[in-house]
Amino acid sequence: MNNLEKYNELRDTIKTGDIIGFSGDGLVSAGIKISTGSDLSHVAMALVDDCAYMGKMIFLYESTTLIDLPDVISGEIFSGVQIQLASQRFATYDGKIYLYRLKQQLTDEQQIILLDSIRRKHKARIKYDTRQAIQSGLDVFDRFGCEAKEDGTKLFCSEGLVFEYKNLKIIGARVNASEQTPGDLVKFGFVNPDREEISD
Repeated sequence: MNNLEKYNELRDTIKTGDIIGFSGDGLVSAGIKISTGSDLSHVAMALVDDCAYMGKMIFLYESTTLIDLPDVISGEIFSGVQIQLASQRFATYDGKIYLYRLKQQLTDEQQIILLDSIRRKHKARIKYDTRQAIQSGLDVFDRFGCEAKEDGTKLFCSEGLVFEYKNLKIIGARVNASEQTPGDLVKFGFVNPDREEISD
């Protein structure tokens, strides 16, 4: 569990498209970190909405199974693509949380493209891709022709985000989204490597 002191200090500087990295304390998270060689077990994307009546609200776009919060749009608990209110997600998370800023903020046009893509995926209720998530972390088998084939019919966390950055032409078309782990995603050149912890 986290209090929101650090998050509240940083929330006004978070932009749409920034990456939120999670380092969980549970056994599944530990397995992900060991298999991928990273201290990150999950990633999500920040979506910022400047609401005239409620002020600035920050949501998270993610694909996950390890959550018991209802999706803020559908009101249902779902294993796969979902939208969560950042403050609720952070307050109930057991582990470390980090903010990875994009080196260059998304343009208005890019944000429109991004939000349209996310709305379509969310409406389609795309399920979590457990098989691809496991395969993405087992790079040792790639040399034997076992590299995951890119497939967006189901999505694990970093796979879903890479598809969005590819759609925005921030990541090259030849990058296999289904092979990218949370640790791989934050190493791309468009991401500021100087992360900021937002958990207490």
